[in-house]
Amino acid sequence: MDNKQLLQIYFNNKDFKEYVDKNESWNEDLFTYYECYKLYEKKNKIKNKKLNKESKFCFITIQDFSRRLTDLDKLKQFIKNIEYLYCECYWCIESGKVAAPDSNLHIHILSKIINPKKHKNKLNLEWIKLFPDSTNLYEKDFYKLNQWRESEKMPPYEQWLNEKIQYFEDEKKGSHANSIDLNCRGSWGVD
Repeated sequence: MDNKQLLQIYFNNKDFKEYVDKNESWNEDLFTYYECYKLYEKKNKIKNKKLNKESKFCFITIQDFSRRLTDLDKLKQFIKNIEYLYCECYWCIESGKVAAPDSNLHIHILSKIINPKKHKNKLNLEWIKLFPDSTNLYEKDFYKLNQWRESEKMPPYEQWLNEKIQYFEDEKKGSHANSIDLNCRGSWGVD
């Protein structure tokens, strides 16, 4: 496989394309695309290892009150589309505790965000692609992010994290249990 064929394969990876475009020290005459891609992979592995050790989980709720059971497939697709934003993640789509079990579908995410500075913007772009009729996550209070903070009012981090993980199991919610259990939950990057 020659350099041009490798280029086609590697440039299908958006992050790699951005890496090459931003990396001024990369020179086509000095490095093959393969060598450049290996360097890119190595830097990402180092970045992700550092992120896994240092970053903490945060709890995100996305709640657009106009979402109904007819939107369930789109909400599942949304979860697939945002996987690249997190290195570790638990997620669930819930119905909420309301009179009509068809209403108030919402998403909970417990995750380590790869790039917190651009997170809400990228999340919003993915949301609007699937729900163009909806107001975006910036215009309404559809998006809430809770982080653990060291304070007297909050339990230790490990206890807070375990409480949030248990929140994904409907039978452990007590008075916060959903009107129906959609059984839409999953995770990636976690043991």
